[in-house]
Amino acid sequence: MKHLSYLVFVGLVLVACSGGGTPSVGTIHRDGFIPGTKPYADSVIKQNQAVTNMLITNTAQAEKYITSKLVGYSGNTSGLDKIDVANLAIKIASGGEIGDADAGLVNPALYLIDTGLYSACANQGETCISNWRDNNSGTLKNALGNLQRYAEVLDIKTANFTTLSSENVNLTFSVNDSTGAIESISVGDNKYQRVGATNTFNNGSELLTYKSAAGADMGLRYSDFGYYNITDGATVGPDIMFAGGYGTKQIAESEIKKNMTDETMSFRGGAAIGTLTNNQNTESISANNVSLVFNKNDGSSVLTVPFTDWYTITATKDFESTNATIDFSEPADDSKLVDMFTPSTLTGALGNMNVGYYGPSGTPTEATGTVQYTEPDGMKMDVAFGIKK
Repeated sequence: MKHLSYLVFVGLVLVACSGGGTPSVGTIHRDGFIPGTKPYADSVIKQNQAVTNMLITNTAQAEKYITSKLVGYSGNTSGLDKIDVANLAIKIASGGEIGDADAGLVNPALYLIDTGLYSACANQGETCISNWRDNNSGTLKNALGNLQRYAEVLDIKTANFTTLSSENVNLTFSVNDSTGAIESISVGDNKYQRVGATNTFNNGSELLTYKSAAGADMGLRYSDFGYYNITDGATVGPDIMFAGGYGTKQIAESEIKKNMTDETMSFRGGAAIGTLTNNQNTESISANNVSLVFNKNDGSSVLTVPFTDWYTITATKDFESTNATIDFSEPADDSKLVDMFTPSTLTGALGNMNVGYYGPSGTPTEATGTVQYTEPDGMKMDVAFGIKK
């Protein structure tokens, strides 16, 4: 009889937990998940990830997510600007204050973050919200991640990528306004339409392949780096390095320097890819364990790239400039790449370095960029890199 009573009790608990009622304060919602409902899914996100792992959310996608999250909200939503609600929610979830925000936006913003926050702090003011944040850090961190993924407008049409092509053209994307799916890519004035849900693009006579070097595990959110090449008939063109990201998330070096409290800001564990070219052939090079250090005193950026089977390069970029000096440290073995491309100047070689620092606010969380060096006789090194803080 005791065993039966225990089983009945457990059954009642399971039934109660699986119901569709309002989740309690502190419930962690993963990818927009509320107990008793299906997790939020946007198939376009996965489709876009075949091209890049950057966050990509246009207005239509964001409004769709916000609408789904506000189901059950009993307040007045007539004429509500959903993007304004989301922006306020992100500000609050990031630790910001309500300030002079429109009163009609505050409650739906709290609900959008977490129904528990709304239940506890609707119409209660800043102190209540601050206390809830302190007591629900895990829930808040997850909610902020979902908001940044699904509700913040980051339209990749506004992103810009620098390329190391001979024409130094920029690379840009376009998306479907209704779905947010990447539709085409442009290199300078040449536009290529996306082929299905792949990372290839076609303009009728040429095929462009866009290859991001930032895997999902690297965690770049606002920028990307890698290479593209163009196939014309049976001829595959050279790999062209690129790097760049969202201008709205790029943080100026002067701003970084002004806000720094420590002498240096370090980024570790990045990756780099590149090509070495001379008059006869081209070789690919790559590296892991890339590091980048921003110095407060002089504003310089120091990049260290330990290439596999080639030199370790240390490139130092001047503050708010693309001028750089590059030091080459000889590898332990005499590999074929060293034979093919041996710099004539191992210390203080003059090159070009472009770095973009990106983050959700005034402090960078990631960086991507390019490095280029050309010997007087035409031998050339092109490199693209990416790294998280």
